[in-house]
Amino acid sequence: MSGVREVKITEDGYRLLKVIKEVAGLRSEGEALEYVIKRFLEQSEVLREILSRLDVIEGEIEVLKGKLDELRELLEVRERRRVKKEVRKYYEDLVQYIESRVYVFPSEIKAKKKLQRLIEEGALVHLRDEGLNVEVVTTKNVIERILAKLPLKVTDVDKVLTEREQQLFVLLNRLGYVLKRGDIYVRAS
Repeated sequence: MSGVREVKITEDGYRLLKVIKEVAGLRSEGEALEYVIKRFLEQSEVLREILSRLDVIEGEIEVLKGKLDELRELLEVRERRRVKKEVRKYYEDLVQYIESRVYVFPSEIKAKKKLQRLIEEGALVHLRDEGLNVEVVTTKNVIERILAKLPLKVTDVDKVLTEREQQLFVLLNRLGYVLKRGDIYVRAS
């Protein structure tokens, strides 16, 4: 027998072939078996086609996943840039606020870490007079603006400097940035 195998059919299988024979209008159970095998082969061919399409779809899904990962990464980079820009703006606003007020007490600033970072970066100057138990934060620009008005007569201090500048001026004098020579204030060397 070349290529033909003997197949034993169970009683349930035989009953099923009888039903298929009647439903499909076939002449014998053998034709019903051929009919089932033919349908099975057709369906297996359809399944192979579906599986091959699924492989293509899986490949496309992998490509899409890669694209999504790239987009996600791009969005994260944009978000980091946006946050960085907002932080930079906050720092600039804080420095401008301090410059407009001439000085602030560190206790007035809630963002202690940001304040410390600005001091470390040199954007702000932290002045402390332990004798008066006074601590303030100001900017280099404010200090330079006050020191640029020197030499200054003792009697002209209240005319040339605002009230807050005068308060900072007293602190600068106590810390040695400003020296009093006779009745004139001069910049320390």
